[in-house]
Amino acid sequence: MTTSTLIPAATVSINQMMIQSTGALLIIIILLFALRKILKRLPNRYRQKRGQRLLIIDSLALGPRERVVVAKIGDQHILLGVTAQSIQFLCQVEEPCAQPNNPPAPLSSDFAQMLTKFCVRKFK
Repeated sequence: MTTSTLIPAATVSINQMMIQSTGALLIIIILLFALRKILKRLPNRYRQKRGQRLLIIDSLALGPRERVVVAKIGDQHILLGVTAQSIQFLCQVEEPCAQPNNPPAPLSSDFAQMLTKFCVRKFK
């Protein structure tokens, strides 16, 4: 027996196979990115429908990985100690904390002018 009788002749060239393989790979990559985008948006919809029962009102950093956090759960305010390894309940706050509504102070006109002059000189 000769090899020509055992293996049929290839009718597809190598270039055609490479184009088909590359096209299929590109379609798979595009589908993965589309699926990622869809899955990224789904939890936000569910979170908005449920409402937020747990809110972080304020936090204070005590160290690089330690914090004290005031959280609102329903209509109660609690104080939590948060570290890299654990979260500890410290106490329940009797008086509700006022959420800060202070907008950031606008830049002074002198500072804004200095910044503008610096940017103009730097990028010319």
